[in-house]
Amino acid sequence: ELNYTESESFTVSVEPVHLNRLVVNCASPFLEIYGNKIHFEFRMPVSYMIFGDSSKLSTALRNIMKNAITYTEEKPEATVMISLEETQNGLSLKVKNFPAHIEETELQNLWIQFYKKDQSRQRKEGSSGLGLSIVKNILEKHKYQYSLSNDHEGVVFEIIFSEYREFDTNPHV
Repeated sequence: ELNYTESESFTVSVEPVHLNRLVVNCASPFLEIYGNKIHFEFRMPVSYMIFGDSSKLSTALRNIMKNAITYTEEKPEATVMISLEETQNGLSLKVKNFPAHIEETELQNLWIQFYKKDQSRQRKEGSSGLGLSIVKNILEKHKYQYSLSNDHEGVVFEIIFSEYREFDTNPHV
């Protein structure tokens, strides 16, 4: 998959995507598997439509969510929070996991193929160190801005969508 996302033949089919529905569909399997260990919180008060390749965006979102779950400290307050809000830069989708922290020196290395936060040779829950490289390729092909950072509680992965609109739930208007 990484080789494909780096190849010339890797393209995206841009179409309208109901972002809230895509997020919930990507999160659902994780809720079933990890829901008794990690609290999932959704802050998506408004429905949005973006433009992108829903299949490839699903791959990226699942990788982001899996990393958030994998690297959240196992404590009673363990949480993965997913939020959507309009900012001056565009529509912000954040996936935040806490309690968690990534050393500042490691943040940029996480985008490198085969780099793993856990430097041991054993795979942590099947990690290959390729997930964020694939995410990076998908988001860059869409020309979305993205970032990975720490805040006072945990680690935040953010994607900014410059083109979006509210999803009209009333088809008769």
